[in-house]
Amino acid sequence: TANDASKWRSSSLSEEDSSKEFQDYANGNEILIAPQSNSTIDIMNSLMDNEGIRGLWKANNTTFIYNFLSMTLDAWFTGLLSPFLGIPDPYFLDLIHSPNLKYSIILTLSANIFTKMVLLPLDVIRTRFIITSIQRGSKPIRSLRKLVRDWSWPKDGVKIPMDMWVLTIVQSVCNVAFNKLFDVLIYHQFNIEKHSQVKWYSSLKFVSQFMELFAKLPIENLLRRCQVNFLIDSSQSSLNL
Repeated sequence: TANDASKWRSSSLSEEDSSKEFQDYANGNEILIAPQSNSTIDIMNSLMDNEGIRGLWKANNTTFIYNFLSMTLDAWFTGLLSPFLGIPDPYFLDLIHSPNLKYSIILTLSANIFTKMVLLPLDVIRTRFIITSIQRGSKPIRSLRKLVRDWSWPKDGVKIPMDMWVLTIVQSVCNVAFNKLFDVLIYHQFNIEKHSQVKWYSSLKFVSQFMELFAKLPIENLLRRCQVNFLIDSSQSSLNL
């Protein structure tokens, strides 16, 4: 019938359009991985099949820059604010020996949070590099210099969702709690510090890092999901995919 013929023609056109869209997508050099399951090993194997061994180390240089700037800014913030609080710089005197432990803890937490918030655009760029292909000619273009230059705090900073800010702060607090504040806890509760009781300190530090893994993993997962959602929203910022 005429209705059946029109339905068949529309179905054929939709199939042709879908095929064309797939071809356009392929011409854009986008790489889709197809792991056999959601396990880490299968995803790694799928990445290696598509991009080689380099696919497992994407954004490695950006991570190095991020870690370097993180340590530098954290030390700068603590050195800048410690004189106003009348306490020694935690980078020069351990927290356990601070004359004002309360202010030292507040300073350490504040400096780490400020650092993570300032470097949040670079962290989003790192996530962008992780989820995009490293093959030559692939889209979008992977240029750290261009993305940093295009970023604008007045225009793009206000578009960052509140969830990302909150998760970044929680990640920062978790990092300080399991590293620097843990030393304060075991020193004041058990009188254990890294110079006099090396074995006990190393054992408890291992337990702390093991607990930190289970605490940071869900936070890190939620933060990366939030960053990916921010990147794929084309109306968000200059960092969109």
